[in-house]
Amino acid sequence: MTNLPNNLPQFLEYIEGLHPQNIALGLERIAQVYQRLCPSAFDCPVVTVAGTNGKGSTVAALTHIAQENKLKVASYTSPHLQQFNERIQLNGQPIDDEKLLEALGAVETARQEITLTYFEFTTLAALYYFHQQEADLVILEVGLGGRLDAVNIVEPTIAVITQIAKDHTQWLGENIKDIAREKAGIMRRNKAVVLGDTPLLNVLLEYAEDLGAVPHEAEKLRLNSQLHPNSIACAGKVAELLGLKVNIDSLSDVTLAGRYQKQVVNGQLHIIDVAHNTDAMQNLAAKLRTENVKQLHIVLGMLKDKDIEQAVQPLHALNPHYYCVSIAGERGLSAETLAQRLNYAGQVSCFDAVSQAQAAASSAYEPRDIILTTGSFYVYPEVLL
Repeated sequence: MTNLPNNLPQFLEYIEGLHPQNIALGLERIAQVYQRLCPSAFDCPVVTVAGTNGKGSTVAALTHIAQENKLKVASYTSPHLQQFNERIQLNGQPIDDEKLLEALGAVETARQEITLTYFEFTTLAALYYFHQQEADLVILEVGLGGRLDAVNIVEPTIAVITQIAKDHTQWLGENIKDIAREKAGIMRRNKAVVLGDTPLLNVLLEYAEDLGAVPHEAEKLRLNSQLHPNSIACAGKVAELLGLKVNIDSLSDVTLAGRYQKQVVNGQLHIIDVAHNTDAMQNLAAKLRTENVKQLHIVLGMLKDKDIEQAVQPLHALNPHYYCVSIAGERGLSAETLAQRLNYAGQVSCFDAVSQAQAAASSAYEPRDIILTTGSFYVYPEVLL
């Protein structure tokens, strides 16, 4: 292991070039490296969280509950919003650069001849770090699907499936039952699985029976929270199974950046939400209807592999002015192409950057208006609030 980058941005750039694909589903390669890196299993409960939407919110709520119970809790989520370190946290605090570089170096030493994708490599770094910290609880968010996702190399004490909808169909399949089957792959025989509120509940119950898992349906909780009620319900059920005390009132205060995040800037109400598929957009539209908004200004950026026309349909009914923005990169989409794919008869403008679009929306803002920035995790780092 010579001539490795000695700073985090360069190391992350280095591992991006180690595998010819960004996504390569399968566990054989990463499992070999994990065995070399961490020969022994975690000696604390592990909760693995899958689902189309609501995973991050479930992790945030469960982390909050665990901390209130004085547990040392490690959590792994993806993608990040602004800094990579956000993905790997201990007691809600991101890993620092020095410890992250140490963990990445350990993975590089252990992998030897085996090629790893960016996500596999960084997942192993997170697991290595968590083993070093001797946490009381480890929470792992699935990146894509479940059965073949990198985090599924770890045996969960409790599996969670928050919700199921169509997304990432090029990898998981067009059939919603096939997608459900992929996510059900995190279930384990004789182990608990918490199931959120989803139309696919009966399908998941069948998969649980086939796999010999022990299903528990999340019970809906009534409280006013930024987080989706389904996510809080899933976290509450996991906490109950772990024997943790749950303070319902304090859960109302749990927030998560980029999830219906409100901020007033110069007297103007901004909302940022990283919704990027149909179900998430439906939930977003339902929340916006409660806001008594006069004119909705939507700063929108989306990836080209999303079902854009269907995803944004719930927002069309709110008669917004769309300010389309370009997203760079292989999966990115230009503002002009996005505008065409919206299939919207109302006002649509195009901009190169989120900052430009927000400035235009701010200029048009009147009392009781809202400026919403949405469509992708990729728009969040550019939000200037």
